[in-house]
Amino acid sequence: MNMQEIQRNFHSKMLEFRAVDSLLWTERFEDAYNRTTEQHRDMLVVILKSGRLEALRVWIKERLEGPLRYASYRRLRELGKRENIHRWSRLDRDELLAALEKKGLA
Repeated sequence: MNMQEIQRNFHSKMLEFRAVDSLLWTERFEDAYNRTTEQHRDMLVVILKSGRLEALRVWIKERLEGPLRYASYRRLRELGKRENIHRWSRLDRDELLAALEKKGLA
């Protein structure tokens, strides 16, 4: 790795950290943070330490989505897959909600 590549990498990382900093001062972030649990705040710390802007955007979006009972079937299936719900692809909406509630996500 030459000096120019190091400078470019460092510069792009600093730009991403600046974007993360800007996002932290928005009302969206404040609303999302006020809806969190201790577990979500621990996740936030990991995201902030990594400086990943896209991960922070996803974290905010997930906090602002509201209760799972209002989520789309597609969203419930995505959560079922991510949380390793047994036979998530064969469950209907109510069964997915019950399984996610059992895992403490609803």
